Amino acid sequence: MLGIHGDPVKARRTGEAMKRRGEPLNELSIYGYPRAFKCLPRLSDRTWFGAQRQRADLPFDISVLDPTAGGGSI
Repeated sequence: MLGIHGDPVKARRTGEAMKRRGEPLNELSIYGYPRAFKCLPRLSDRTWFGAQRQRADLPFDISVLDPTAGGGSI
């Protein structure tokens, strides 16, 4: 649901190896999927999350924070 659909450690190693070889980098060549901050959760995931929020009796104005600032670093 957060948009991390692979192995970020492996992707980083792949990117570092590509840099050493002088190959052009882009998110699809390293990760095989768009970066997580570009991910919009599917409607079914958003529906599930809403149901879980209601079950836990969380307030409607709940905020979800990204502790890795979207790029994996702070």
